[in-house]
Amino acid sequence: MRKIILIVLLLSLLPCYGLAEYAQTHQDAHAIVEASFNYMREKTSVSTIDMLIYRPDWKRRMRIKAWTKGQDQSIFWIIMPPKDKGNGTLKKNREMWIYNPKVNRVIKLPPSMIPGLDGVGFFQR
Repeated sequence: MRKIILIVLLLSLLPCYGLAEYAQTHQDAHAIVEASFNYMREKTSVSTIDMLIYRPDWKRRMRIKAWTKGQDQSIFWIIMPPKDKGNGTLKKNREMWIYNPKVNRVIKLPPSMIPGLDGVGFFQR
């Protein structure tokens, strides 16, 4: 009877040992999420993004074609809605340019304006 109790006790403590081992050898949540983004992105990526933006007074749908190289180089080209079609964004390191086809002009943005552009975080880190 004592052997059975001892075996049950040891088996019940085994998962605790496994959790402690797991916590010591594995990454924190931030590192796991970052690794999953890097896995999807790899060195380069091409994607089409459908984005729904909900605000208290309005909602908006956008479709964007995106090309990325690492985390520092990217091009975003708006495909939809028709009023924004053709707008483009180029990001290289801490520099960013926006192209507007209606005025046929490229505008360079200072680095201080890059976070929170358009109310949407394009650049996740």
